[in-house]
Amino acid sequence: MAIAIIVEDGTGTNQAANSYCAVADLRNYALLRNVTLPVADDDCAVLLIKAMDYIEAQRDRFKGIKTSQANNATLLPTYLIGDPRYQWNNPTMVAAESAQDQPLQWPRTGVSIDSAILSNNVIPRELQYGQMAQALLIYDKQQNPANYVVSGPITEQTNEVSGAVKTTTRWASPSANPGRVLPVSAFANPDTLLNVLYKRGALSIAASRS
Repeated sequence: MAIAIIVEDGTGTNQAANSYCAVADLRNYALLRNVTLPVADDDCAVLLIKAMDYIEAQRDRFKGIKTSQANNATLLPTYLIGDPRYQWNNPTMVAAESAQDQPLQWPRTGVSIDSAILSNNVIPRELQYGQMAQALLIYDKQQNPANYVVSGPITEQTNEVSGAVKTTTRWASPSANPGRVLPVSAFANPDTLLNVLYKRGALSIAASRS
């Protein structure tokens, strides 16, 4: 059975949407980067779906909120610091999800890129490129697993000369080297492309009624 890729068009109304770009988009993206993809479209579709698993898992890092949630948001009154009703950890807007909520994290409301407000019905190119870069990364790991085997730093190295040369090298486990450098791909790192869509890590303090 063929795998159906249903591209989100920005309306957020198609509950079957499962990708931000089509197989043809992925093939063109790969071609321009001299990457050869599987011949079968279904194999490329699987790569896109797996990449979407990664993209959608970044939901807490993305700017703004789902457009469908913003459309149903309820504004709560705000209080000044010092008022006993002030709360640090509650948002000023309650945006409840419903059965009609859009299936994917995009489109979103309240997103700015390069100091410009993004329309709430746009699927940004950076998001599409991030998905396709992740798909290529997944495929490259499948085809070249040895390139992604990372050893930790050398913890012991002994050279002995006694009639013959004996060399003993022991490596730390990868977990002992959390700052290790991973292999550099021939294409962009997905998070580098997605970075502009991520929050900047600053705390956003909001107040609401208790």
